Amino acid sequence: LETRDFAVESVAFSPDGSLVATSARDGKVHLWRAADRTLLRTLEAPNASTKEPYSYAVAFSPDGTILALGLPDGTVRLWHVSDGSPVRTLEGRYGTVCSLAFSPDGQLLAVGSYNGVIELWQVADGQLAREFSDHAGRVLGLAFSPEGAYLASAALDGTAKLWRVADGVLVHTVEKGPVPTGIAFTPDGSMLAINHQLWRLEDWTALREMDPLRGGWVT
Repeated sequence: LETRDFAVESVAFSPDGSLVATSARDGKVHLWRAADRTLLRTLEAPNASTKEPYSYAVAFSPDGTILALGLPDGTVRLWHVSDGSPVRTLEGRYGTVCSLAFSPDGQLLAVGSYNGVIELWQVADGQLAREFSDHAGRVLGLAFSPEGAYLASAALDGTAKLWRVADGVLVHTVEKGPVPTGIAFTPDGSMLAINHQLWRLEDWTALREMDPLRGGWVT
Protein backbone atom coordinates (compact mmCIF):
# COMPACT_ATOMS: atom_id res chain seq x y z
CA LEU A 1 0.00 0.00 0.00
CA GLU A 2 1.73 3.16 -1.18
CA THR A 3 0.91 6.67 0.01
CA ARG A 4 4.03 8.05 -1.72
CA ASP A 5 4.21 11.57 -0.31
CA PHE A 6 4.74 11.19 3.45
CA ALA A 7 5.85 8.45 5.82
CA VAL A 8 3.11 6.26 7.29
CA GLU A 9 2.67 6.94 11.01
CA SER A 10 -0.04 4.45 12.02
CA VAL A 11 -1.98 1.49 10.61
CA ALA A 12 -5.25 -0.10 11.75
CA PHE A 13 -7.45 -2.94 10.47
CA SER A 14 -11.22 -2.64 10.68
CA PRO A 15 -12.75 -5.17 13.11
CA ASP A 16 -13.89 -7.47 10.29
CA GLY A 17 -10.51 -7.26 8.55
CA SER A 18 -11.94 -5.92 5.29
CA LEU A 19 -10.42 -2.43 5.52
CA VAL A 20 -7.02 -0.98 6.33
CA ALA A 21 -6.53 2.62 7.43
CA THR A 22 -3.10 4.22 7.11
CA SER A 23 -2.30 7.68 8.45
CA ALA A 24 0.54 9.86 7.20
CA ARG A 25 2.31 12.90 8.59
CA ASP A 26 0.50 15.22 6.19
CA GLY A 27 -2.70 14.66 8.16
CA LYS A 28 -4.29 12.39 5.56
CA VAL A 29 -5.85 9.02 6.24
CA HIS A 30 -6.04 6.54 3.38
CA LEU A 31 -8.76 3.90 3.59
CA TRP A 32 -7.97 0.72 1.65
CA ARG A 33 -9.91 -2.43 0.82
CA ALA A 34 -7.70 -5.21 2.15
CA ALA A 35 -8.73 -7.90 -0.35
CA ASP A 36 -7.43 -6.15 -3.46
CA ARG A 37 -5.54 -3.13 -2.02
CA THR A 38 -7.93 -0.66 -3.65
CA LEU A 39 -7.80 2.88 -2.24
CA LEU A 40 -11.43 3.65 -1.36
CA ARG A 41 -11.08 7.22 -0.10
CA THR A 42 -8.75 9.73 1.49
CA LEU A 43 -9.72 11.65 4.61
CA GLU A 44 -7.90 14.85 5.43
CA ALA A 45 -7.45 16.89 8.60
CA PRO A 46 -6.71 20.54 7.75
CA ASN A 47 -3.76 22.43 9.21
CA ALA A 48 -1.85 19.26 10.06
CA SER A 49 1.84 19.68 10.84
CA THR A 50 4.37 17.55 8.97
CA LYS A 51 7.08 17.86 11.63
CA GLU A 52 5.57 16.65 14.91
CA PRO A 53 6.64 13.16 16.11
CA TYR A 54 4.47 10.57 17.86
CA SER A 55 1.30 11.66 16.18
CA TYR A 56 -1.39 10.64 13.72
CA ALA A 57 -2.61 7.59 15.64
CA VAL A 58 -5.56 5.95 13.89
CA ALA A 59 -8.22 3.55 15.23
CA PHE A 60 -11.53 1.96 14.19
CA SER A 61 -14.50 1.75 16.53
CA PRO A 62 -15.42 -1.85 17.52
CA ASP A 63 -18.37 -1.93 15.11
CA GLY A 64 -16.23 -0.56 12.29
CA THR A 65 -18.45 2.46 11.61
CA ILE A 66 -16.19 5.24 12.95
CA LEU A 67 -12.54 6.05 12.26
CA ALA A 68 -10.53 8.21 14.67
CA LEU A 69 -7.37 10.17 13.91
CA GLY A 70 -5.22 11.85 16.58
CA LEU A 71 -3.30 15.02 15.67
CA PRO A 72 -0.32 17.04 16.98
CA ASP A 73 -2.55 19.89 18.17
CA GLY A 74 -4.27 17.55 20.64
CA THR A 75 -7.46 17.16 18.66
CA VAL A 76 -9.03 13.91 17.46
CA ARG A 77 -11.04 13.81 14.23
CA LEU A 78 -13.86 11.28 13.93
CA TRP A 79 -15.28 10.23 10.54
CA HIS A 80 -18.02 7.88 9.34
CA VAL A 81 -16.29 4.98 7.59
CA SER A 82 -19.17 4.43 5.16
CA ASP A 83 -18.92 7.76 3.35
CA GLY A 84 -16.06 9.71 4.95
CA SER A 85 -18.36 12.35 6.41
CA PRO A 86 -17.21 13.96 9.67
CA VAL A 87 -18.73 12.88 12.98
CA ARG A 88 -17.07 15.51 15.22
CA THR A 89 -13.76 16.83 16.50
CA LEU A 90 -12.63 16.23 20.08
CA GLU A 91 -10.73 19.25 21.37
CA GLY A 92 -7.97 17.85 23.57
CA ARG A 93 -5.87 20.09 25.80
CA TYR A 94 -2.62 18.22 26.35
CA GLY A 95 -0.60 18.41 23.14
CA THR A 96 0.23 15.82 20.52
CA VAL A 97 -1.99 12.74 20.47
CA CYS A 98 0.22 9.66 20.75
CA SER A 99 -2.28 6.79 21.09
CA LEU A 100 -5.97 5.93 20.75
CA ALA A 101 -8.21 3.09 21.95
CA PHE A 102 -11.97 2.55 21.74
CA SER A 103 -13.74 0.76 24.57
CA PRO A 104 -15.19 -2.66 23.62
CA ASP A 105 -18.74 -1.24 23.45
CA GLY A 106 -17.57 1.73 21.36
CA GLN A 107 -19.01 4.28 23.79
CA LEU A 108 -15.66 5.64 24.99
CA LEU A 109 -12.45 6.72 23.26
CA ALA A 110 -9.22 6.87 25.26
CA VAL A 111 -6.67 9.41 24.02
CA GLY A 112 -3.04 9.31 25.19
CA SER A 113 -1.11 12.58 24.98
CA TYR A 114 2.46 13.80 24.65
CA ASN A 115 2.20 15.34 28.12
CA GLY A 116 1.30 12.06 29.82
CA VAL A 117 -2.41 12.76 30.34
CA ILE A 118 -5.06 10.27 29.17
CA GLU A 119 -8.45 11.70 28.22
CA LEU A 120 -11.56 9.55 28.15
CA TRP A 121 -14.20 10.87 25.73
CA GLN A 122 -17.83 9.90 25.19
CA VAL A 123 -18.14 9.10 21.49
CA ALA A 124 -21.89 9.75 21.23
CA ASP A 125 -21.82 13.39 22.32
CA GLY A 126 -18.12 14.32 22.30
CA GLN A 127 -18.06 15.13 26.02
CA LEU A 128 -14.97 14.58 28.15
CA ALA A 129 -15.85 11.90 30.69
CA ARG A 130 -12.64 11.60 32.70
CA GLU A 131 -8.89 12.24 32.81
CA PHE A 132 -6.05 10.02 34.02
CA SER A 133 -2.95 12.03 34.87
CA ASP A 134 -0.41 9.91 36.73
CA HIS A 135 2.04 9.44 33.82
CA ALA A 136 5.05 11.72 33.45
CA GLY A 137 5.82 10.95 29.80
CA ARG A 138 4.25 10.34 26.41
CA VAL A 139 1.49 7.74 26.47
CA LEU A 140 2.35 5.49 23.54
CA GLY A 141 0.08 2.51 24.24
CA LEU A 142 -3.55 2.14 25.36
CA ALA A 143 -5.79 -0.91 25.68
CA PHE A 144 -9.18 -1.60 27.25
CA SER A 145 -9.80 -4.91 28.99
CA PRO A 146 -12.21 -7.18 27.06
CA GLU A 147 -15.19 -6.33 29.28
CA GLY A 148 -14.27 -2.62 29.30
CA ALA A 149 -13.86 -2.25 33.06
CA TYR A 150 -10.15 -1.40 32.95
CA LEU A 151 -7.80 0.68 30.82
CA ALA A 152 -4.09 -0.14 30.52
CA SER A 153 -1.52 2.45 29.48
CA ALA A 154 2.17 2.41 28.56
CA ALA A 155 4.33 5.54 28.61
CA LEU A 156 7.86 6.82 28.09
CA ASP A 157 8.17 7.57 31.80
CA GLY A 158 9.05 3.88 32.10
CA THR A 159 5.76 2.73 33.59
CA ALA A 160 2.68 0.79 32.56
CA LYS A 161 -0.50 1.44 34.51
CA LEU A 162 -3.89 -0.16 35.01
CA TRP A 163 -6.88 2.13 35.62
CA ARG A 164 -10.46 1.43 36.66
CA VAL A 165 -12.62 3.08 34.03
CA ALA A 166 -15.71 3.70 36.18
CA ASP A 167 -14.04 6.06 38.65
CA GLY A 168 -10.51 6.67 37.33
CA VAL A 169 -8.78 4.88 40.20
CA LEU A 170 -5.19 3.80 39.52
CA VAL A 171 -5.17 0.06 40.30
CA HIS A 172 -1.55 -0.89 39.67
CA THR A 173 1.75 0.39 38.26
CA VAL A 174 4.44 -1.75 36.62
CA GLU A 175 7.93 -0.28 36.62
CA LYS A 176 10.04 -3.34 35.81
CA GLY A 177 11.56 -4.04 32.42
CA PRO A 178 12.28 -1.80 29.41
CA VAL A 179 10.39 1.40 28.70
CA PRO A 180 6.89 0.25 27.68
CA THR A 181 5.66 1.38 24.27
CA GLY A 182 3.02 -1.25 23.56
CA ILE A 183 0.34 -2.90 25.68
CA ALA A 184 -2.48 -5.44 25.12
CA PHE A 185 -4.83 -7.69 27.07
CA THR A 186 -5.26 -11.38 26.35
CA PRO A 187 -8.78 -12.20 25.02
CA ASP A 188 -9.95 -13.52 28.40
CA GLY A 189 -8.60 -10.47 30.25
CA SER A 190 -6.51 -12.50 32.67
CA MET A 191 -3.11 -11.39 31.38
CA LEU A 192 -1.50 -8.23 30.09
CA ALA A 193 1.30 -8.03 27.53
CA ILE A 194 3.62 -5.09 28.16
CA ASN A 195 6.11 -4.86 25.31
CA HIS A 196 7.36 -8.49 25.17
CA GLN A 197 6.58 -9.39 28.81
CA LEU A 198 3.44 -11.27 29.83
CA TRP A 199 1.91 -10.47 33.26
CA ARG A 200 -0.81 -12.31 35.18
CA LEU A 201 -3.21 -9.70 36.55
CA GLU A 202 -4.48 -11.74 39.51
CA ASP A 203 -1.20 -11.35 41.39
CA TRP A 204 0.91 -9.24 38.99
CA THR A 205 3.37 -12.04 38.35
CA ALA A 206 5.63 -11.78 35.31
CA LEU A 207 4.94 -15.14 33.64
CA ARG A 208 7.24 -15.07 30.66
CA GLU A 209 9.19 -12.88 28.31
CA MET A 210 9.65 -13.12 24.57
CA ASP A 211 12.99 -12.65 22.89
CA PRO A 212 12.19 -10.01 20.22
CA LEU A 213 15.15 -11.11 18.11
CA ARG A 214 14.42 -14.83 18.10
CA GLY A 215 10.63 -14.74 18.34
CA GLY A 216 10.44 -17.29 21.18
CA TRP A 217 9.78 -17.34 24.92
CA VAL A 218 12.92 -17.00 27.08
CA THR A 219 11.26 -17.41 30.52
